[in-house]
Amino acid sequence: MRAAFEERRNFVYDFLKTINGIALTKPEGAFYIFPKIDAFYGTAPDGKKISNSTEMTLYLLKEAHVAVVPGKGFEAEDYIRISYAAGMEQLKKGLTQIKKALENINRTKK
Repeated sequence: MRAAFEERRNFVYDFLKTINGIALTKPEGAFYIFPKIDAFYGTAPDGKKISNSTEMTLYLLKEAHVAVVPGKGFEAEDYIRISYAAGMEQLKKGLTQIKKALENINRTKK
């Protein structure tokens, strides 16, 4: 199981690094990663403002159909918490959907 979670962590970390605007540190333990996403605060494609981690998690739930946890609960408003305890196929699908949703915000901010 340790090898499986290490593979998932590495995959999620490497994938998130490809998204321009995300800042993150590779976790050494646990089953989640904590990317900084404040570069994406702005306006969603539907015109709603995204200015904190709670609004971002609601946007990702609606647009990407992915549940993440707001950083606010960890006193880190500019971050979200993403679990990598799911299987690789679910992670690939979810991260691809997150990337697409974040890219949509970038287009509306310009």
